[in-house]
Formats: sequence, C-alpha cells, structure tokens
Amino acid sequence: MKENKKNTTKKQSSGFSFRQFISGEFLTNSLLSQNFWFILFVVVLIMATMYNKFLTEKVINNINKTKQEVNRLKAISVSNTAELMHLSKESVVIKMVEEEGLKIKPLKRPPEKIVIKEERK
Repeated sequence: MKENKKNTTKKQSSGFSFRQFISGEFLTNSLLSQNFWFILFVVVLIMATMYNKFLTEKVINNINKTKQEVNRLKAISVSNTAELMHLSKESVVIKMVEEEGLKIKPLKRPPEKIVIKEERK
C-alpha cells in the first residue's frame, strides 16, 4: 500500500501538466526553485539578445536612410555640375550677355600676356 502512494506521488511531482501551469503549482516545484538563478540568467540573456537585435535593426535603418540621402545629394550635385558646364560655354555666355542688353563684345584676337621688365639699379 505504501508503494502505491509513493508511485502516485512520483507521477504527480515528476510530470508537468497544463493544470499545474495554470494553477501555479509548478512554481513550488523543487526543480524550479533549485535552478532559479540559472533560469533568471537565461531569461536575461534572451532579453539582451532581443535588445541587441533591436539596436542592430535601428542602425541598419539609419544606414539605409543615409545611403538614400547620399544618393539624392549626388544626383543633385551631378545635375548642378552639368548645368554649370553648360552655362560656362562661350556661346551660352554670349547669348546671356545679349539678352541682358550689356554692351560687351567678344574679343576678335586672343589676349596677350603682359611682361614687365624690372629696371636694374
């Protein structure tokens, strides 16, 4: 008779059921109380991993936004450079001067270099 009681108590304590989880009996289990610090350590590690993943995703999103901004600014720079090259052509400058009504005419002959010789004392 005593053996039957021991077998039934072993079956109840060694098993883990949904009823024990809902009622909270699993918290009083000796196995759980003996490994409390290990379980807490594992939970902290899991939380640290999740936080690290969150920060990594945030950094990756910032990198992607910065890359998009750099690409946009590169496109603006290229278009401004092309426009500047177009506006600095001699023919375009002549047209702009004529449209403004300025009395500036292009040179007929190329400019000459002026060299000043120093006098010896």
